[in-house]
Amino acid sequence: MLIILILASLFILWNTLLQIKTNDLENIFHPVILIFYTIIAIGWFYYSSPEYIHEKFPWVYRVVENTKCVEGYCEDGFGIEEDNHSIYEGRFKDGRYNGEGNWVNKQTHKVIWKKSGSWKDGQLHGYGTQIYFKEDGYTNPTKYVGYFSNGKKDGYGVETYYWGDRFEGNFDCCSSERPLRTGKMNYADGTSKEGEWEIVTYRTNN
Repeated sequence: MLIILILASLFILWNTLLQIKTNDLENIFHPVILIFYTIIAIGWFYYSSPEYIHEKFPWVYRVVENTKCVEGYCEDGFGIEEDNHSIYEGRFKDGRYNGEGNWVNKQTHKVIWKKSGSWKDGQLHGYGTQIYFKEDGYTNPTKYVGYFSNGKKDGYGVETYYWGDRFEGNFDCCSSERPLRTGKMNYADGTSKEGEWEIVTYRTNN
């Protein structure tokens, strides 16, 4: 897909330069050409996102994010790695998080605040903990303790929400288009309900 995007971008660039050279500016703004421009722009936005770069090109990501190994061995061994936004302390293999470790987002307004537990290739994999942002007016943040598969909640886990509800059960990240949760929801008012949920939506103060 990336090769197709590169070839399409080169074609559009060549076509644009040709139209400018022949002073045929009307074709540059032809609706079909504009659609191609939009598709290519969306494609490059996706492939240049930090998540994609981190997954496919970890060395590039580390340079872009000004990542530094501040202590220990961040290639193979135990070390502490820090970039512009976060800090990780734990085990490394081949320059990526592998083994037990703790990750903290220095930008506390972001959705995910802390991660800890077992890592594989830069993602939580196995048993771990993930803590979300703390909503204004509430004492505790949302916290998930349980099993992960490649960074996604998958398997038995307990998720406690900042408004007081708590879900216990099985998280299924990948068998359908939308994540499923089968188990028991314990509400803050003391009642509970068992069943299957496609998604649990966070409440807001609005």
